[in-house]
Amino acid sequence: MGQWETEFANHPIHTEVKTLEQVQSQCAGQLRSEIETEAFNRLTLVTALAFAYLKGLNPQLTPRRFLDRMHTPVTNIRSCLQQFLNNHNAGNLTQANAYADELLTVLPNGALIPSQETFNGIVSELQRNMASMVDGLTSTTTRYSDTVKKLNDSAGSLQKRLDQQNAEINSSKERLDNAIAAFQSQFSESEQSRRDRSTKAENEQHEKLNIFRDHVTAQIKNFIDKKTSEVQAVLGGFEGQAKKAIDDLDARKKQAADLVQLTANITVTGDYSERADQERRAANFWRWVTIALMGILVVGAIVIVELSLRCDSIDWKMLLFRYATAVILVLPAAYAMNESSRHRKMELRYRRMQLELASIDPFLETLPKEKRDELKQTLAGRMFAQPEPAQEKAAIGAKQVFGLLEKTIGAVLGKK
Repeated sequence: MGQWETEFANHPIHTEVKTLEQVQSQCAGQLRSEIETEAFNRLTLVTALAFAYLKGLNPQLTPRRFLDRMHTPVTNIRSCLQQFLNNHNAGNLTQANAYADELLTVLPNGALIPSQETFNGIVSELQRNMASMVDGLTSTTTRYSDTVKKLNDSAGSLQKRLDQQNAEINSSKERLDNAIAAFQSQFSESEQSRRDRSTKAENEQHEKLNIFRDHVTAQIKNFIDKKTSEVQAVLGGFEGQAKKAIDDLDARKKQAADLVQLTANITVTGDYSERADQERRAANFWRWVTIALMGILVVGAIVIVELSLRCDSIDWKMLLFRYATAVILVLPAAYAMNESSRHRKMELRYRRMQLELASIDPFLETLPKEKRDELKQTLAGRMFAQPEPAQEKAAIGAKQVFGLLEKTIGAVLGKK
């Protein structure tokens, strides 16, 4: 056997064809309707034509690619038929015919018009398939006949039992209708009796409730009237006490306001008084310092004049020394004099502020409230947050002291 014959003989399509023929023979006995039979017969014709064409192929003139193209739809047809055997779904036969259409597209056009030998083979194959199908249909018909016979026997038995049950049901229905009628009659009588008793009891309870309600309403009205009068009496006493308490509180409030005002005035004026006392003490201190320095300066001037009168000639060094000594005494004296003057002015200012603050309220007490507020606002703008007054020039300063000293020394030297 040559290479191409071996390759042709070993191709899996031959095994697949044998398997498909076995599956078709099994499916022939499982057909249950005309649609399944029609689809299966058409599928049988297509596969018989393909298998006959496959048997008539020349191995040396058949490429492997052609066999592969035939192998795929044949495998799919076999798979669909096996699924039909498992679930008896007619859709599997429809799908198998779709794959059969693919198989016909693989075959060349000449394969659709087979030769006499091929046609005989196809006929023989169809005869075998038809015989197998007839056998399957015969066995299925026999099985269905037995089943129908059993069903007829069961139907007769069931009909007898159904007749018996209908008779029993009719008897039970008649007894039940009688019992229901009797129960309805008893229930109607009992319901009417209960309704009458309930209506009577409801009327009695309604009358008792009306009597009790009138009684309770009268008691509540008497109680409310009594408590109202008592509450009004108590409220009248409370109103008198409250009015008296309010008047007392107003008086105490006025006293407290006056006390607070007086305390504030004392606090403010006391602060100004304390500050004025401090300024007075400072002014007195610098005054005594000035007096002491001026006394020393006067004594020194007298000594210088005395010495100058006794000396025949002028010693300039001694004169300069004495002059410097006088300057040293004049400067502190001038500073102390200015400080004393400044503290005295501050004392006078604080005294004036104390006097004004202490006299504001007694002065404004007799005026109306609106006029008092207006005057207080004007006085506050004039007294508070005012700029410091400009420093006044001291009456006797260091320059004046030096002038007096020079004139004194000049007069002494001129006399000499």
